[in-house]
Amino acid sequence: LIDYNRCGIPLLEIVSHPDIRDPETAQAYLRELQAIVRAVDVSDARMDQGSIRCDANVSVRRAGAPLGTRTEIKNLNSVRSVGRAIAYEARRQVVVLEDGGAIRMETRHWDEGRGVTETLRVKESVTDYRYFPDPDLVAVTSPPAAVERIRARMPELPAATRARLLAAGVPRPHAVALVGTDALGVYDDAVDRGADPVVAANWLVGDVAGQLTSEGLELADSGFTGAHLFELVRLIDDGTLSTKLAKQVLAGVIAGRGGKGPAEVAQEQGLQQVSDEGELRAIVAQVVADNARTVDDIRGGNTKAIGALVGQVMKATRGQADPRKTNELLRELIG
Repeated sequence: LIDYNRCGIPLLEIVSHPDIRDPETAQAYLRELQAIVRAVDVSDARMDQGSIRCDANVSVRRAGAPLGTRTEIKNLNSVRSVGRAIAYEARRQVVVLEDGGAIRMETRHWDEGRGVTETLRVKESVTDYRYFPDPDLVAVTSPPAAVERIRARMPELPAATRARLLAAGVPRPHAVALVGTDALGVYDDAVDRGADPVVAANWLVGDVAGQLTSEGLELADSGFTGAHLFELVRLIDDGTLSTKLAKQVLAGVIAGRGGKGPAEVAQEQGLQQVSDEGELRAIVAQVVADNARTVDDIRGGNTKAIGALVGQVMKATRGQADPRKTNELLRELIG
């Protein structure tokens, strides 16, 4: 049903069959629906802004019995609320039936603060819903050929996107997190430029998301692009940045809202790794000379103590020493 009588904004109503058996499945269904409508650019699917609302019809029955009398919970505005409301309403109905009562066909409201459903209005029968044909809303028939033409023009749908990400080695939780978000476009751009798919996904779902949360930003407003992500990963791969330094560079890119790329931010803030072997060797040699007791412990078999020397080198270089080369030089000089 498409109803245009909503201040000029069309309403598309999707009605599912009564084959969802638990709150978790209802939530998964809703998340997938959100991802689909975003992928095909029908809506931003923001439940908190009313772009999508969910009415949940709930009934309970004993195994093998006919479907029970349903109640309808109106205008749920988050996936979390959908799960909580369904779980509460199912428990409420079970209690009523076990106490010998009967379930009324009614519309109920979900009180998020109290975590309960409450009666809005009672419907004695299906006829109380007052379905009637509206001559101003004519039926829209979609011939199969038209459907296939539209299908051929459709963008990649969420299930296909997840399969593509998984085939590239992206962990399932990261693949699920990326689908249907702005981060997917950044990921695709970075990978198209040559970034490793797994590394790109890890950064987006982990550090990039964390940085955005700490600054109260959406990715679309951050200025962070696929080109930035590719450059950041490349700087780590070629030894210019350690992972720790790369996180600082990421913060700098976002703080400047993307006006400067990772390489420029790293250079301006002096965040490149000290990877020149001659320079690093001199620093490591000084640390070895200044920590004779720790060196003796290492030579005596306490190899874990080398971590303390690595820490000293990092302190001397303000965290800019290449950890791998630092370890190699320490082991070489200690013998």
